[in-house]
Amino acid sequence: MCGIVGLFLKDKSLEPKLGDMLTDMLITMTDRGPDSAGIAIYGGQSEGKAKLTVQSDTPDA
Repeated sequence: MCGIVGLFLKDKSLEPKLGDMLTDMLITMTDRGPDSAGIAIYGGQSEGKAKLTVQSDTPDA
């Protein structure tokens, strides 16, 4: 079984907690038996910042 979760932050003060919130979502998904897991974070472009996408072939990695 597969699933997708998403998070849209309207409150910029929550951005420092983004990793914890997404990790909790992915941990919940492992109970459903995902084939893989990954996190992609998108936002407005700012000078000196870059997009980082992290993916893992194994959920335990």
